[in-house]
Amino acid sequence: MAKAELVLQALTNRPHAAAITEIMALPKPVSCLFSVAFARSAGVASIEASIAALKIKPRVFVGIRNDITSIQALHQLLSLGVQLYTVDTGARRPIFHPKLYLISARKSAKAIIGSANLTHYGLQNNIEISTLLDLDLKREEDAKFVDSIMESFDALIKNHPKHVQLIGTTEEANALFEQGRLCDEDVVVEPSVTQQAPKVGGIELAPMKLTHFNAQPKPKKNGAEVKSSIKKATRAFSKTQFVRVWRSKPLVARDLSVPEGKNTSLTGSMGLKQDAVEDFDFQTHFRKIVFGELSWKPKTKEPLKEEAKASFQFIIENIDYGTFELKVAHDKRTNTKTYLQRNFMTQLHWGIARPIIARRDLVGRKLMLYKKNSSPPEYLIEID
Repeated sequence: MAKAELVLQALTNRPHAAAITEIMALPKPVSCLFSVAFARSAGVASIEASIAALKIKPRVFVGIRNDITSIQALHQLLSLGVQLYTVDTGARRPIFHPKLYLISARKSAKAIIGSANLTHYGLQNNIEISTLLDLDLKREEDAKFVDSIMESFDALIKNHPKHVQLIGTTEEANALFEQGRLCDEDVVVEPSVTQQAPKVGGIELAPMKLTHFNAQPKPKKNGAEVKSSIKKATRAFSKTQFVRVWRSKPLVARDLSVPEGKNTSLTGSMGLKQDAVEDFDFQTHFRKIVFGELSWKPKTKEPLKEEAKASFQFIIENIDYGTFELKVAHDKRTNTKTYLQRNFMTQLHWGIARPIIARRDLVGRKLMLYKKNSSPPEYLIEID
């Protein structure tokens, strides 16, 4: 009988990425099969060294048309030489949802079956649980178990030829993207929210303390055909939806105007600094790009400082708190100590939104800023 153990991610120090890396070190493998609902580039990156080291070509089944699987992930998988199949059920519900990582040699096999998708959070930071099976293929029941898995996926291909596609080239992946069946990781749209803020009270709950692993650095795009497709998608999204334009580093008490002591001096504003994932000149980026279309006016007594107003919708922990008109301020001077020390030059003043922001349980979370290319532009702040 197969030996089994649990992989309980985020509540222990063992993420699924490490467990998958372990099973893929099985000596002299003859077959390898992955099946996941969702794939993102950071998830692929977390196990790509193990995939690249294989002397066989793994079969990878990935669900699409689910608003999560990305064109970047498919390009990464193709660059690793996998045999890639996409599974499209033809509707947004139900979706292709099995999570399986299986590798077999002639006399043994190892499998991870559970909840973890091929995403960074699925393999590193979500609370996920799977069973790790150590199979002895000399035993009839173990051999039958592995054969049944392989036969099931062979049947999936045979019985659903229009829904299960073998993707062999980046051009074929791009065609799926242009049909709207894959996401673009560079275009992050606003979260779907159905909850409204409670009229009285509310729940303040600090983030659960879990084992956390940072994502690999974001891979650079390559290939002219990929870049052209992504540009098309960006234009299409930005005309009708909010698109993420900035993500903060973990928020501190000062950002949120939360007093840390009796003598704390609060500005009621947040300095807009370097993006947590992108590298740009934050001293000019916010004024020229993010807030460039606003109606800016110089301050009466300080003409080298400017101010503008804009509408910001607030979504905190997936609850919609409504829309507030806030002030954005920018210091145009380039000869100040603040500028020369590479400190922020643009600030967002919380104003009437301060009561919903000044919460200690939000410290350590990240703030996402989204923009809609309306006239005038509208903004959305998400904290989660």
